[in-house]
Amino acid sequence: MIDESTVRPELVPEHLWDGVRNYVLYGRQTGSFLEAFFMNDLFEVFARGDEEALVGLRGLVMYVYDECPTGCRGSKEKVRLWGLHGGLEGLKRPQKFVDFDIQEDHLEFRTESGGEISEGIYVQARLFFDHAPVTRTHMEGNNDEEWVRFFFEPAITLEQADELEELFSTS
Repeated sequence: MIDESTVRPELVPEHLWDGVRNYVLYGRQTGSFLEAFFMNDLFEVFARGDEEALVGLRGLVMYVYDECPTGCRGSKEKVRLWGLHGGLEGLKRPQKFVDFDIQEDHLEFRTESGGEISEGIYVQARLFFDHAPVTRTHMEGNNDEEWVRFFFEPAITLEQADELEELFSTS
């Protein structure tokens, strides 16, 4: 796993390392090549990459696949949320919410009002569910509170429910 002390691996082209590291750790904006790379937009990767980046693409893919959280890559939405939340360092900050409830077919949070709080919970839950069967999400709210719901299909297991409770009870 990447952290502050991680030295650039040989797999990653030297001129890309600071961008990869700062994006993953802090959610900082990258150049257009890395942005396309993390969004999983292959056509744009090839259109925006310089020769050295393209030659090192396989090594970059292998490194990010093996060492970086899956929540930081895969779509434009994931990249947006990763940046909004501040990368791995942002995920370490506790998220405030009033209550959560685990049902057989959905997970529901009731939060204090504020988009950033809901976005943080959304990012944490999306990262948790990266390999879980979430079919859709729903956010709604009023002036005092917001609800974030994650719907599962099929229903989550008791082990997954226990993991969720542990994850969000410590937030």
